[in-house]
Amino acid sequence: MQDLQLLDIEKWTSLKLLSGKLNICEQIGERLYFVGSSTYLIVSNYKGKSLATDPGAPFIVGVMWAADNGAALRATNFDIESDQGASGVVPKEFFPFGVDATYGQVKKVLKSVLSEEYLETAIYRIAKDGAFVHRSIESKSFAFFFREREARDDELPYAVIYKLSY
Repeated sequence: MQDLQLLDIEKWTSLKLLSGKLNICEQIGERLYFVGSSTYLIVSNYKGKSLATDPGAPFIVGVMWAADNGAALRATNFDIESDQGASGVVPKEFFPFGVDATYGQVKKVLKSVLSEEYLETAIYRIAKDGAFVHRSIESKSFAFFFREREARDDELPYAVIYKLSY
């Protein structure tokens, strides 16, 4: 299945329903499945706002591009030790606005093209060791992750999550 088709999956679709249609290469984290070509599925054991056990679990909630498995684990599990610093250019399927997904362009597109509000944050592993994990820009449709502590307009993200809708 190609990235564009993955982005068309409806949120809360059971991974079990798609297992025959997807080429799931491996589970690399509790909530993360590698499906090839730097593409990952993010899943939840719960559907919607319910915390009840559901036999259809896990459910797909997002599709992620990440530079490699270590970058994917850093973005989703705050596992900075697994990240080897790999980089890459975000595929057009994950940011189809005719510009590279740099820090400066992401903010510009979210505000002017999509008219989406966004939240910029810096994440630290407070409970474990206080280590800096990443900076992020998050909107209702996307989450972009950056390794550097200080913002630079030309910095490329190491991972992007496309949040599925329903």
